[in-house]
Amino acid sequence: MVLGNVFRRIGFWSTDYIKGKQVRKHYQDISSIMENPFSSESIKRRDHLLTRLLLHTAGTVPFYSQLNSTRLDNFPVVNKTMVLKDLDQFKSSKYLNRELYKVTIGRSTGTPFYLYYNRNKRKRNTADVLYFFGKAGYKLGDKLYDLEVWGEHNKKSKIKAWMQNVVHFDISKITDTRINTLIQLLKKDKQYKTILGFSSTLESIGQYLDKTDQKFKVKNIRTIIAGPDCINSYTKNTMSTYFNAPVFAKYSNEELGILAHQAVDSGENFNINWASYFIELLDLEKDEPVKQGELGRIVVTDLFNYAIPIIRYDTGDIARFSKTDDNLIHFEHIESRMMDLMH
Repeated sequence: MVLGNVFRRIGFWSTDYIKGKQVRKHYQDISSIMENPFSSESIKRRDHLLTRLLLHTAGTVPFYSQLNSTRLDNFPVVNKTMVLKDLDQFKSSKYLNRELYKVTIGRSTGTPFYLYYNRNKRKRNTADVLYFFGKAGYKLGDKLYDLEVWGEHNKKSKIKAWMQNVVHFDISKITDTRINTLIQLLKKDKQYKTILGFSSTLESIGQYLDKTDQKFKVKNIRTIIAGPDCINSYTKNTMSTYFNAPVFAKYSNEELGILAHQAVDSGENFNINWASYFIELLDLEKDEPVKQGELGRIVVTDLFNYAIPIIRYDTGDIARFSKTDDNLIHFEHIESRMMDLMH
């Protein structure tokens, strides 16, 4: 089984090599920036990515047609409602007739909506996943138990799932019986594996295990990754104890990708994805930066989606910046959805 995982890893990078090393180049770029996001070289690279995006956006996207600026603060703050209400106004004229990739968003909160990625953005997201999951212990080729609400809009074909070594475990009804089925699968599977799931799903699993007081052994779990936002200490400690594996949280959303991620060396802090996004924390009432340590709205500029440029996008989430001894800026904690906090 381990040998099969190695072959999958080799097969992935070999295919990427044949296609021009598109993911590899992104991965190397991410690694280079994330080693020290605030070095002169990284800042220069990030500024270049931002300037190029803003020029492209102002020149090809109807919503921004009145702008002629490379200053980010001249661009308005937008949100999901604004973008989805008039999506055509946010589409780049250069990409109207190109091959794009549909991204389903909002499927867990009602009627799904769609955004689109250009090819380069999709490759960047793949590289982001490999980099940040890797920092949390995942190895490409290992079995990945993906606990999701699966359907025709997001489920891979059986062949593709086998090639990527992904188990689509549906959690649309997370009952005790369903949780027990998952545990039995994990116990029988001797491969190295990673569990990926919603924080709420992992909490339900932890509560079930506490309730049933189960004694079991699951071998070869490298890591457990929770998302799309923070995970409470109960769930983190419970899952880590029962499965004898570290638990990390990722902060992401369907529109953009991985925005921040806990890692082996980050403690409870979230390493911000400075390589693929420009991230601001703005005041809760006005579009001005907050001071370090203050709560602010997470506002994101996606540096790689040229098909539908997402500029100064208010995610609806709140966090604090903190600076570590090595002068790196992290999310100290992702507090809550804005509406939850207000409520």
